[in-house]
Amino acid sequence: MKANLLVVMVAAPLNVFLQWLFVWSPINVGVLGAPLATSITYWFLPCATSTYAMKVEGGDKWGGWRWKDALDGKEIWKFLGLGLPGIAMICSEWWAFEIVALAAGLLGETSVATQTIVLNTASLTFMIPLGLGIASTTRIG
Repeated sequence: MKANLLVVMVAAPLNVFLQWLFVWSPINVGVLGAPLATSITYWFLPCATSTYAMKVEGGDKWGGWRWKDALDGKEIWKFLGLGLPGIAMICSEWWAFEIVALAAGLLGETSVATQTIVLNTASLTFMIPLGLGIASTTRIG
């Protein structure tokens, strides 16, 4: 968790700076500025986390890539067996929210605004207990 915390502590101000640079500064890219800044930040997160894990803390425990092991069919199927159900669950939830948003769009602007407020409120009320639950079960030290 330390690596993620440190990387996010760098990524959040980086995102603010990039948003300013691409949206409000003289460089103003226009409508594409905000998604461009967000995309750069999203790419920064895994790159910085991997670099931290390899170079700063954890590199001594990482044995590096062994292509024979990485391309082993049995291991790939085991990984997919663990990952695909989770992907299906997340995608079905995401698609359900998108379908609701499209359906609300058919009802007019007020319905879309209401749906957005309800969705953000639901997400907020879900994330706080989730974060507290994770924090209370995480072993420190």
